[in-house]
Amino acid sequence: MTSLTDRIDAGVSDEELDALTVQVRREWGSELPVPVRNETGEERQERREATQHVLFELLLPRLNRERLAAKEPALSTEDEDALVGRVLAGMFGLVTLLEELRDPDLEDVVVNGADAVLLLFADGRSETRPPLVARDRDLERVIY
Repeated sequence: MTSLTDRIDAGVSDEELDALTVQVRREWGSELPVPVRNETGEERQERREATQHVLFELLLPRLNRERLAAKEPALSTEDEDALVGRVLAGMFGLVTLLEELRDPDLEDVVVNGADAVLLLFADGRSETRPPLVARDRDLERVIY
């Protein structure tokens, strides 16, 4: 028989994290900060930080209470981080890249699955940005 501690230590599967990501966006998306018209990059970063705060401080405790009430284990710290990362990537990843594409000096964008995004500029410099997605297959969904 598996103990509750063993179930918590095992973590949740990718499929369950996918389902939880959808659940968080569907059930509590209205509680997350919304963009303002003509949002600047700085405003978007502030909204991302506010969204992350709401997720960690309000929504994850609520989700864990629901899981415990349903006799499911609470999410581990690693699973909480992964869930928040997936929600944020879904909300901000592509939007941030689209903003970068407006730079006239940008020559190339290298996106390789869930790895960091590499930006190559006309003057020879390169910059990295956070990954657009949490997993390679998430990028495939964006492309399709």
